[in-house]
Amino acid sequence: MENSDFAMMPEELKDVIRSKLPPKSLARCIVVSKEWERSIGDRSLQHAHYQESKKQPMLVLLRLCQRRVWNDGEPQYESFNTVNQERPQPIADPHHVTTLPNSDFAVTSGPIRGLLCLHSDRKCLTVLEFEPEPPQTRKRFNHRGFLFGFDEQSKAFKVIKTEAGDHNLPWRHEIFTVQPGEVIWRQIDCPRPYTPITNSLSIEGNVYLGAVHNKTCLAVTVNLTTESILITELPTAFLLKLGITKLRSYNGQPCLVSDSAHELATTGKFKICVKDKDSGLWGEREVEVKGWSEKVTGSYSFEGTIPSGELVFAKKKLETGFQMLLYYDPRMETFNEYQIQTEEDYDSAEIFLNHKPSIYI
Repeated sequence: MENSDFAMMPEELKDVIRSKLPPKSLARCIVVSKEWERSIGDRSLQHAHYQESKKQPMLVLLRLCQRRVWNDGEPQYESFNTVNQERPQPIADPHHVTTLPNSDFAVTSGPIRGLLCLHSDRKCLTVLEFEPEPPQTRKRFNHRGFLFGFDEQSKAFKVIKTEAGDHNLPWRHEIFTVQPGEVIWRQIDCPRPYTPITNSLSIEGNVYLGAVHNKTCLAVTVNLTTESILITELPTAFLLKLGITKLRSYNGQPCLVSDSAHELATTGKFKICVKDKDSGLWGEREVEVKGWSEKVTGSYSFEGTIPSGELVFAKKKLETGFQMLLYYDPRMETFNEYQIQTEEDYDSAEIFLNHKPSIYI
């Protein structure tokens, strides 16, 4: 198509064409012309592109390699594969593969609307120099964590920083809006102290976290619109385990799952603690996977559900050159197995479901 032909098209048709392009292709189109640059930055196109992405959420596979090293012995790269999560293809589209070669950074959470939040101790200390705080409070923090999410109301990405020192230094929670020219972290109040146990999970303007305090298991909810924190006690029978318990999405709601692989192998069932959509309360329930013991071999962990209602499991054993996924349809009681091609060398993998790429910049 000639450039002049495209210029003569109705604006509505142009937006439809742009909304169906992959984000990487759109990023390259910024340099095509002033018109493309202007239109891609337009909020209406960004909204249209996101609505198109919602029709086909993606599965993101994060791989961390520690075998090949830089001079300082740190991990050489983290790599992301993005595939259609309804029916993952074995080989990822090159447009949907991203490699992060900088070993100084760690990924704060899963990708949100196409954006990653990375952190390192050195960079965080640099950010602290902008904070209007008295010098005497600059003590060594024993814990520093970061949460990341998207405020649906203001259409802005936000980062929450949590810091704690010894028993004499109270917890601090600060929030930062990701936008040009922003340098201030705003302090927000937290109703009670806690120690993070799980990964964070962002769903519809809230960021969730599993935590404990004085042997009480807690669910921490950060509302990104009101910039407030809610802490809820979990049922006493459900225990959070450091390095084992994960936050996942179950039918659109956050859920905590501790040892699904072991429970599935022995009973064909596993327990979760899930937030009720109507009451907002967290309750324990048992999920049965019929036919697991007869049809499945190997150890798999529960990764969450997708809009089709299928449960997604990832094989815990790292295979050479691919990641094994298992889908279970509770309505049909059927299993489907998929392989995603990966680097031959990697040490750990993490699955992120229901990712909806966007072009918010």
